Amino acid sequence: MHSPAVDNYLFDKPEPVKLILDVLREIIFETVSDVEEQIKWGIPFYSKNGLLCYLNFEKKTQKVVLGLVEGNSITDKYNLFSHDTQQIKKIYFTSVDAIPVNKVKYYLGQAVKINRTKEKNFINIRKKR
Repeated sequence: MHSPAVDNYLFDKPEPVKLILDVLREIIFETVSDVEEQIKWGIPFYSKNGLLCYLNFEKKTQKVVLGLVEGNSITDKYNLFSHDTQQIKKIYFTSVDAIPVNKVKYYLGQAVKINRTKEKNFINIRKKR
């Protein structure tokens, strides 16, 4: 479900940043069923069985970023990741035309699988105690 807080966050963004963020947001909702959207740390975050990803406009790079929270556990099949952080992997966008929709969906699907596995592992650890 779309969050009014994220709607407000996007409302103030200039074009083309707003359009890129809107398109990525819709890709997330199309790809991840029952995804939870909220503002955390001042930016849109998406969760399912834990944090999956976030959207942001980085002033330093002047690019929109899709950050995959467990990106270090995802194989960079399409060589799209920026490697400026160890844990979170980022994919940068400068235009809507540059969004490889099917590739983004692949990475989101991998993030969902990782979170599902993490949740099962956590539940199994708690049961063993």
